[in-house]
Amino acid sequence: MHVSKLRLQKEKSSLVIALAWLVCVVVVSFLPDSVKSAFHTKGPLHSWDHLCAFAVGGAALLQASRQRTGQIALLLFGLATGYAIEVAQHLVYHADVELMDMLMDTVGIGVGALAMVIWKSRDLHGRRSSAPPRRLASGDFPQPRP
Repeated sequence: MHVSKLRLQKEKSSLVIALAWLVCVVVVSFLPDSVKSAFHTKGPLHSWDHLCAFAVGGAALLQASRQRTGQIALLLFGLATGYAIEVAQHLVYHADVELMDMLMDTVGIGVGALAMVIWKSRDLHGRRSSAPPRRLASGDFPQPRP
């Protein structure tokens, strides 16, 4: 298969994962309080749930585009989604808008995106590659760097 087709297929798969993340976050956000307590989305782990959920989102959204402007737009969309959920919960449930949730959503998107950038840079620098080993002109395989 041609390299550009593989990249496009990977990008589409990443977009599907990002959309699945979006649906999950929205659905969980509007579950009844009794169910939220069972999932620890209320209580002492509440802020960590936001950070972890949006870190996954940041990584998934960053993978969904190869172009820098597309990546930035998708990350901003992820942030806007988190903020919109807070406002919607305020309008629907008359709950307070939780600024700490918004902060943790923002930090989570940043942590997830940064983790993905670091992961991708490892691939580019040859520390982790799925490509077959290359032979040197002498026919030997290169020795790994310490």
